[in-house]
Parts: sequence; C-alpha cells; structure tokens
Amino acid sequence: MSNSRRSAAGTRASAAALSAAATTVPAALTISRSRPRGRRGARAGRSRPARPWARLLIALSLFTTQVLLSRWRLSRHQYGPVEWLLRAATH
Repeated sequence: MSNSRRSAAGTRASAAALSAAATTVPAALTISRSRPRGRRGARAGRSRPARPWARLLIALSLFTTQVLLSRWRLSRHQYGPVEWLLRAATH
C-alpha cells in the first residue's frame, strides 16, 4: 500500500472516530425528563419570601454598613481600593 492510500484510510478512520465521539454525550450532561425532586433556585428551602419591611430593613442596614466602611477607608487612605488599582495600572 502506498503512503497516500494509508494516509487517506487513516483520515477516514479518524474522521469516523471523531464523529462517533462527538455524538456520544455523557450521562451527566443529559437533560433529565423526569420531574425535579425538591425545589431549586433562589427560593429553595424557604416557605415564603421575606416581608417588605424585612427587605427594607436589610437594604438600609447594608447601605449604612457600606457608608460607614467607606468613611473609615477614606479617612485612612487617599483613594478607594478600585481607584487605587486603576491608578496603579495606568501610571
């Protein structure tokens, strides 16, 4: 058999192997058609969403914490952390 025939036969065999491998999907990547067991997502495990007053309380406490931490940081440093990184990268 000549070299050109061997390479052509090898190319066909490798192409067939690649196409067979491409159509084989591992079981872990397949989509299950059965119903999901349990709740999934952001509300998993909670019986109801937080009440509006609780959401407001959480938002205000987070905002207050951010303001206090920002004041503390800027009283000790000239720049904030992101501004410092940007200035260090561009100078």
